[in-house]
Amino acid sequence: MYIKYLPNGNEIISRGVASEGKRTAKMKSLAGATNVLIEEADELGEADFNQMDLSLRTIKAEKVEIMRIFNPPPIRHWIWKGYNLTPIKAMNPFTRKNVEVHKAVPKSDRDILSIHSTYKDNLINLQASTISRFEQFAEEDEPYYFNQVKGYIINTEKGQIYTRWKPISLADYNALILPRVYGLDFGYSEDPNALIEMKYDGRRRFCKEMIYETDLDDLQLAMKLRDVGITPNDLILADYGNGGDVRIANLRRGWGNQVSNYADLRFNIHPCIKGRINAGINQVKTCHNYYVETSSNLITEIMKYKWALDSDKVPTDTPIDKYNHLLDARRYAELGKGRVW
Repeated sequence: MYIKYLPNGNEIISRGVASEGKRTAKMKSLAGATNVLIEEADELGEADFNQMDLSLRTIKAEKVEIMRIFNPPPIRHWIWKGYNLTPIKAMNPFTRKNVEVHKAVPKSDRDILSIHSTYKDNLINLQASTISRFEQFAEEDEPYYFNQVKGYIINTEKGQIYTRWKPISLADYNALILPRVYGLDFGYSEDPNALIEMKYDGRRRFCKEMIYETDLDDLQLAMKLRDVGITPNDLILADYGNGGDVRIANLRRGWGNQVSNYADLRFNIHPCIKGRINAGINQVKTCHNYYVETSSNLITEIMKYKWALDSDKVPTDTPIDKYNHLLDARRYAELGKGRVW
């Protein structure tokens, strides 16, 4: 689809691009373009954008102008690499409380002009009922209000299950002299074996990623447990489903004299008390949760573990079974409270 201006031959060309992960964007046909407008630019993958950017070479203009239109994506999205994200306080008009959000300011060494707008810049074209609906989100869905209505960057994604975890430095974590328990989610060929260490104090939970690795048989996993400092006195709670009961039995029994030099590979590991997933998630949410800043996979899971969305893009109460290996291990550890620790 295109429009051509006959007097000089200039064209406006339309191209459809699937969102990241659905199919590769084919942008090379845009060579020679002088201006590019990308709608919903946050749905374009970084590799696809870079491919397009590198292919935009022309002698028809001094520089190619790329206009990206988007609602602010989460704070770790690739699009923010060209910006400094400045934390600011914004007041919720319903609760009258300040909330920390971020505002994007282009980096000084990037050739970026940033234009921030909200519905208030378009009041002349909006009905009063629409404006009222926008403002109701301050009461009904605070993250949506500040992100989609006010246009700020927040630390949560739509449908994100865990939104209130706080960081703690590795040094501060190591300095905590507290009791601890371990949660283990078994992995196989594709899913990782995920071990989390959780120190606890009252309702506070301090969590550190210990193991996140695929393709480990029971002996290899036992060696990893030993290598990260797990001793026979440490309590581990693990998933018993899908063959987990056999793996738990192997790790409890150890290898004795069957394999030389591995007689010490026996662990105090027990089946977790799973129950309903949602009940476990709610129990984790009742705690004040902290993650160690060096736990990169745990941070990714916190950001990406989500409720499934319905046809209207509204979160349901069904968690998506992705980005949840360390968080499942965290849940297993929590459900032992009052029963095994």
